[in-house]
Amino acid sequence: MNLRRFLVCLQLLAWATLLCSANADTEQNILEDKTGETRLQEQDYSEVNFIYYTSDPTNFTIVPINQVDDLLNLIDVQKPTVFYAHGYTETPSGDSVHGITTAFIQRGQHNVVLVDWSKYDGAPYTSALENVPGVGKAVGEAIDSLVQQGLCSDDLWFIGHSLGAHVAGAVAEAVSFTWKRITGLDPAGPGYAKPLLTRESALVVDVVHTDAGVAGYNSNDGSIDFWPNGGHRDQPGCHVWEVGFLESVGCSHMRSWQFFAESVNDEQAFPAVPCSSYEDFQLGRCPPTDANTVYLGYAAAQARVEGSAYLVTASKSPFGLGAKGTEPAQ
Repeated sequence: MNLRRFLVCLQLLAWATLLCSANADTEQNILEDKTGETRLQEQDYSEVNFIYYTSDPTNFTIVPINQVDDLLNLIDVQKPTVFYAHGYTETPSGDSVHGITTAFIQRGQHNVVLVDWSKYDGAPYTSALENVPGVGKAVGEAIDSLVQQGLCSDDLWFIGHSLGAHVAGAVAEAVSFTWKRITGLDPAGPGYAKPLLTRESALVVDVVHTDAGVAGYNSNDGSIDFWPNGGHRDQPGCHVWEVGFLESVGCSHMRSWQFFAESVNDEQAFPAVPCSSYEDFQLGRCPPTDANTVYLGYAAAQARVEGSAYLVTASKSPFGLGAKGTEPAQ
């Protein structure tokens, strides 16, 4: 076995170990009540914060979840509002948070609110996994209270990366309205027999898969699912011999939010075409037309088709290839 293949195997082993541990430990932490129904241990989620950004990523206001009504004094009701939930072990200073919030701030057309659940997303993974339903329920109830006080639900959009995508699914279950759109960026795979984010979570559920089967969930979860470069590792530019072993472990998983963030200010950067499989896409059996072209990222809600859509990207930023992205990789 050559060195390249050996390092790739180590990558997969690291994620496989995490998956097995997550499934085992989660089962142990489910409690049986007296009626035989199962429930997860309850926890106080009062340390979740909403962080409202203004015109600068460094200029923000922290609103504790138990003071959520204060958001009404900050939100510009003339603009739609984007909520973003980060993934495992991330904090408000994390890369995905900076990338997503900065992109929307630059666009200048949205209220931008981070769902900071960093007090509950830390290691071990099993702990963060168990906190997802409770965090989602608490956040959903808080947002629902804003809607009950007059915030227009049609103007709300929830975006989540990794475990944050499952938080989004739990949020959808906790509100009294139907979300117009929820976006899942490579929803986490380890520990989930089925995802919390599904096509029933909102009127439009668009999902971007970039590490399916390892860090990401490997199925069509949304009304439209995008599979850039096939949706699996290694994404272009993420091979272990390109970025080193440590960075390669999470690189493909991170590509989902990187592609999305780029699309916010370049809506047509990532055209994709519906196809029955990536193999058929590669063989040129799904040529793009004006009628079937859809766009990964910001403009995905305009899609007139459902199912799986495929495209290819560049190996470094800017990742979007425009029309060339709908041509099979050479």
